[in-house]
Amino acid sequence: MILCQRKSIIEMAQRHGVGIEAVWIHVPLSLALERNARRPSDQIVPEKSFRAVASRFEPPSIEEGFEAVIEIDTRYRHATGFRPPDPRSSA
Repeated sequence: MILCQRKSIIEMAQRHGVGIEAVWIHVPLSLALERNARRPSDQIVPEKSFRAVASRFEPPSIEEGFEAVIEIDTRYRHATGFRPPDPRSSA
């Protein structure tokens, strides 16, 4: 989503006194394209669609009015489940 699309949702929550949090499931474009290529041929999304969305995407931020932004970084998801990055690692 882009900022202007989220704005009305945030404003509605604020008008009703409801806190709002963003959950950003961060999937790098390269990983999304890789996963898309593994789909059955009749379910593959055109690459240009992925690139168009990626070029317009704006990461959510606290400054927009969210109480929290929770980022789930899919680069660290393994077969055994979610594993956060090792803080000692620079990768």
